[in-house]
Amino acid sequence: MTFIKNIIKKIKTISFKKEKTFEDERLLPIRDDWKDCFQDIEWRNYLSSSIVDKEDFFQASEPTVEREKQFITKIKIDDYIIFTRYEDFRNYLVDQNLINPSLKIYYETSHKRLNNILSWIEFHVRSTFYGWNEGYNFHYVNNTLDLLNDVNKRNIEIIDKYLFEVNEYVKKFNVKYLWSWTDLEEYNKKFLAY
Repeated sequence: MTFIKNIIKKIKTISFKKEKTFEDERLLPIRDDWKDCFQDIEWRNYLSSSIVDKEDFFQASEPTVEREKQFITKIKIDDYIIFTRYEDFRNYLVDQNLINPSLKIYYETSHKRLNNILSWIEFHVRSTFYGWNEGYNFHYVNNTLDLLNDVNKRNIEIIDKYLFEVNEYVKKFNVKYLWSWTDLEEYNKKFLAY
């Protein structure tokens, strides 16, 4: 409280000096003791005349919770493999020739349903994260956030439903994918986002 009172006292003692300009003469407030007001604390970053550490001071705030990288991405129990990263899960399916790397369906594609479902999931993951990130501004500016909300609800239901379907399908190959939004967001940033 005394700090605020000291600042108020200093502000009240502002002296006015006459400053000459080429256009006319007018009285402008000029602070004689500006630096004295803030000498006891480090507020120089707020002063407009100070350029010291402004870039560091005015950085965008970061989230309070930092994301940790998953150290366990694959769990093997007897013949059963559980993946916690979609990228590893997908690469395993490609290595086992269960899906095509491009997820395109050809005549000779052996597991067409699995390819189609994974392609469908990746499309909806990209759509969801685009709506949550870059697309949000578009919907905000055009006053269509209600449409974005409806699409996101539908996408979330589809992703949840069809990841369950994928796990049911690959159960016969002793594989499972435990999915999370963080993992899907990382995969989207790395492979799907444009």
